[in-house]
Amino acid sequence: MEGDLANTEIVEGLVAGDSKAILDLLQMVAPEWAEVTVGELQKDPLTGGYSGAALYKISTSNAKPPPVVVRVSGAGISTPVTKLFFQSADPGMPAAALKAWGIGATHEDSYCLDDARFPQVSVTEFVRGKTGNADLMNGVDAPAYCRAMGKAVAWMHAQDTTWFDQGLGKNEVQTAVKTVDDPSERAEILKLGRYDTYGKYFIDTLVTALKTDGCMKDVAEIGQRIFELLEPNTLMGRLVVGHGDLKYDNTMIRETSTPQDPQIVLIDYDRVMRMTAAADLGAYLHDGETKKYPSLANRRAMASGYIEGCRLAGFDSTSLGRCGVDDVVLDMEVGLLMRGLWVSTIMTTLFPHLGWVVEIIREGVSRAADQLERARSDERLRERILQKGSAGVVGKGFAVRLMLRALAAAVESMINGKSRRK
Repeated sequence: MEGDLANTEIVEGLVAGDSKAILDLLQMVAPEWAEVTVGELQKDPLTGGYSGAALYKISTSNAKPPPVVVRVSGAGISTPVTKLFFQSADPGMPAAALKAWGIGATHEDSYCLDDARFPQVSVTEFVRGKTGNADLMNGVDAPAYCRAMGKAVAWMHAQDTTWFDQGLGKNEVQTAVKTVDDPSERAEILKLGRYDTYGKYFIDTLVTALKTDGCMKDVAEIGQRIFELLEPNTLMGRLVVGHGDLKYDNTMIRETSTPQDPQIVLIDYDRVMRMTAAADLGAYLHDGETKKYPSLANRRAMASGYIEGCRLAGFDSTSLGRCGVDDVVLDMEVGLLMRGLWVSTIMTTLFPHLGWVVEIIREGVSRAADQLERARSDERLRERILQKGSAGVVGKGFAVRLMLRALAAAVESMINGKSRRK
């Protein structure tokens, strides 16, 4: 019992950022920290993103041992998005995923994972290098970077999933809908979400829509059209255990890399789930800040890297359809739309004053899905989408109309409000 109490105190100290608790943990799990004193410890808080992890870079004043990252999942900043996120995800997933995938060069070295004494706590290497960004996807060295990214994702998708199937993944469906109190709504989400075909990603999107703006049925209608663009027996439509939140901020390039051979490390496994392969690869094309879209040559490099990465990992794709480079490029567009639809469900929670943007995102995603559907039988449209991306083909004209409509509604509401006050 005394040991349990001591461990509880350590975990509570970790969440609070207490230096002694951090050092106590490190000295228990990593022998090289045995001679370090509290006075030598240097602590830098890191952002845990939407996942809300308590996250610290820990180093010493004499630079030995090498710096590490101490993470307590689900115990950091309490925001509406964080609460919503962890209501439908297992906080033990990051450690379990890293423990399973840590044998690969595209993942962090670890010191403490899935330790029963410290649930939800992990200690991993601090990756020295550069965070992924739009410039890497579009710059001079982009082809090599895109190919390496495709290979890194393929390696992850090709790994044995026994750890997931017999572990945290066993209750994935129940975890996804556990916050939906109404039995009829829960049943409807499970029916629409089609877990056996689409995995958890679509269910997550529907639950989030229900919990935020309440437009679950509208999102379901758009989502069904998107997810049905992928067939289960294709390379991008098959179910995998994937990252679930693959974006620039969740990738690192080791400083020992060269532009010709970038060493990519995937990080932050809070949203690891069963999902279609396209949802990971397509999500990495989403750039909500610079709006830059990778060229066809760079998207082809990513697709080629993915195909090659599957082969190198020992995954036999000969029985699957749509395994050509341009097939993968087009199916990545579907993954991009999946990401866009999910982002639309958290917009009203993240930015309440930008609720009008949600309609624009969903309308754009819906129109892009229509274009991808038409491209199946329209070769010229297919080529246009390859060149410009589905969003590029749709254009922005519709957004201007929606913005003007939102502005008119806001003005009318303001006028009515003034009239009522008189």
